[in-house]
Amino acid sequence: GQGTKGSVSLSTTDVFFGTNGRVNCGTQAAVQTLTLTNTGNQAFAWTATLTKGLSSPFTFSPTSGTVPANNGTITITISTTAIPASAPTADDAFGDVLTIVTDVANDVSHPVNLHQTANGAVLSFAPTSVDFGLVPIDNSASAPLTVVNDGSANATVTLTSDNAKFSLTPSGPQGVA
Repeated sequence: GQGTKGSVSLSTTDVFFGTNGRVNCGTQAAVQTLTLTNTGNQAFAWTATLTKGLSSPFTFSPTSGTVPANNGTITITISTTAIPASAPTADDAFGDVLTIVTDVANDVSHPVNLHQTANGAVLSFAPTSVDFGLVPIDNSASAPLTVVNDGSANATVTLTSDNAKFSLTPSGPQGVA
């Protein structure tokens, strides 16, 4: 005989939000979709969950259903919350995994990685304070100060002083990668 069986196919196992998974701080990425296809000759039921559960920045719809046989498809729409204006820029700090489970005999779960990383500059000074030491009257001293960017986006920085006794070089905007 020719038995009947559903067969699961996903349009992708990695969904990237923003630009290659990077979303600017303070913004929200566009909705993404994932297609679940049945290449078999028997309908199958499916359900999906997020690894982070209610803590996930993502929601999706539908969350379960039946995929018709013979190349039937279901489109899952995935939405995300906005990245906070100040956020950690570690890879996939705002990511999650959507896991799809079916009732197809001997089928394994289907994890789909949802990639979302905050994109922004994270600036600090090195050293964190400048000590000129004891400077004799009518003399000057200088000390290095570096702006460090530990983030994932470039920044343009202009340093100024509101005290005429202090000057900064360079005086114009500088890129910090």
